Amino acid sequence: MSHGADTLPASPEMDHTTQHTHTHTRRHTHTQTHTVFFFNTSSIQTLSQ
Repeated sequence: MSHGADTLPASPEMDHTTQHTHTHTRRHTHTQTHTVFFFNTSSIQTLSQ
């Protein structure tokens, strides 16, 4: 998969939409990972008591 300039739309609107979607996806993934990590940490603490 190429991210070369010749394969991307020249429209600034499309570029902005792509950046926004990418940022939103990263935030969403980070939140899910953090929640799972917190849950696992809490479970470990409960089991070790």
